Amino acid sequence: MRLPDWELQAGQALLPEVVAYYDPSDSDGRGYNVRSIQQALARFAPPPGSAMPIPFGAFDAFAGYPVFDALIAHGDRHDRNWAVLVPPPDVSESEALCPSFDHAASLGFTLSDEQRAEHLRDGTVRNWAERGYAR
Repeated sequence: MRLPDWELQAGQALLPEVVAYYDPSDSDGRGYNVRSIQQALARFAPPPGSAMPIPFGAFDAFAGYPVFDALIAHGDRHDRNWAVLVPPPDVSESEALCPSFDHAASLGFTLSDEQRAEHLRDGTVRNWAERGYAR
């Protein structure tokens, strides 16, 4: 996802700028919430090459990430699982939200192919999906 010579900065590095008490090792995730993410992304553009309307910013694009996560049963959108891209000094492009990445913990990754097929055959996908949880 990182463009050549661009820097990738995880959300974990941005949140202390807007949450004075932010501790990335805090297992309760204090300070990691929608409002602090919105504040941390305030100065960033949408992902490079996105088709977002002109007035939209990085947070507008980020708002789609949890929707996408819900669709693919991805419950792992922690502060190191989203980032921004910072261009090198000689590039005139804006700092921007990084496209969504690291979806390995999705689509029933802990299930075998046989178990996934069984859910599809017997119609229990909904029951399986209802057990989903994300902080």
